[in-house]
Amino acid sequence: MDANGGPPIPICNAVNGRGATWGTADVILFAPQIGSAIFRVPAAGGKPAAATAMPTTGESRRWPVFLPDGKHFIYLRTPLGSVDENNEIRLP
Repeated sequence: MDANGGPPIPICNAVNGRGATWGTADVILFAPQIGSAIFRVPAAGGKPAAATAMPTTGESRRWPVFLPDGKHFIYLRTPLGSVDENNEIRLP
């Protein structure tokens, strides 16, 4: 939705979203579902492209966050069915 109001603008599908972050170059990073890669899409909408490799079976990549430079990002790698102490913060 435009900051000045108006109707929502579809960007892309995220079946079971697991976090998103908006960068300075009008790029949005997001995790569309459990077990997916982190994807990037223009803020104006379009076809998402992978920003990380697909995770191996049994892990999830989620909650991306842009770093202050607005270009680099980190995300949480979680082994599915694991306890929190096995989570990792990754920089691609």
